[in-house]
Amino acid sequence: MKVKGKNNVFFNVSTSNFSIDYNTAIPKVSWENEVLVFPVPAMNELTIKSNLSGALESVMVNPVGQVVWKGKVQNQETIRVRGWAKGVYYLQLVNGKGEKLVKPVSIQ
Repeated sequence: MKVKGKNNVFFNVSTSNFSIDYNTAIPKVSWENEVLVFPVPAMNELTIKSNLSGALESVMVNPVGQVVWKGKVQNQETIRVRGWAKGVYYLQLVNGKGEKLVKPVSIQ
């Protein structure tokens, strides 16, 4: 690696070869479209609807990572969000295989 110094003076700071691989995407889980979260934004209630056969372990966290709700979703679950602080929350869903899906949810 060469670092450009002042007045076009270059410094060779490494004699090793290296490469950088960039991760340009987060892999999607195969069941992402089987879970619906509505309405968004939510004011009083938030519904999670799953078309999957098994239950999903579910956790809602606020922007600083504090758990504000925890439960299991089997087919459909409604969460009362009235009184929650406005902002973006993150719904974390985990299926029986341990695959994790995170959906942002806006609360008004």
